[in-house]
Amino acid sequence: MRSEPIKRTISSLTGFISVEKLISVNGHRLVLPFWHAVSDVPVPHLSHLYRVPSISEFERDLDFLMKKINPPIKTVAFPFTDFKVPNSVFEKANIDRLWDVSFGTAGIKDEAMPNHLQRIPMEPVVSKDGKQVIRTEYVWYYLKSIFEKK
Repeated sequence: MRSEPIKRTISSLTGFISVEKLISVNGHRLVLPFWHAVSDVPVPHLSHLYRVPSISEFERDLDFLMKKINPPIKTVAFPFTDFKVPNSVFEKANIDRLWDVSFGTAGIKDEAMPNHLQRIPMEPVVSKDGKQVIRTEYVWYYLKSIFEKK
C-alpha cells in the first residue's frame, strides 16, 4: 500500500493541531528528520523526483524543530551521499551553528569539517560479511589516498 496519498491528506488536515499537543498525546520527543538534499542552486538530477528546499527553508525547518521539539543534539544526515554538497553549506552550518554534527556516507575519508562524520554502509553488497566490508573500506581508502582522492 502506498502511503503518500494518505499522508498528503493527513498533512492538509493537521495545520490547526499544535506540535506540543501531538507530543503530549503520544509522548515521542525523539524525531530524526532528514532531507535528501538542500540547495540554493538547481539540482537537475533530483528536480524530477521532488522539490529541493532552499537553504533558508532548511534553516526555517530547523528553527521550528529546535523551538518545538528541542532535541538534545542537533544532527543532519545525508541519507544517500554528500558527494556534491558544496563546502559552503558546511561552512555556513558551522558559522550559523545549524547543527552539532552531520553524517555522510562516503566511508573512510579525510574530512575538512571536524563535525562532519562519514558512515560506512554495512550491507554486504560486494563483501560476504561486516568484517569484509570494513576491510574493503580500509583498502579502498588506501588506494584512493595513493591518487589523492580521499
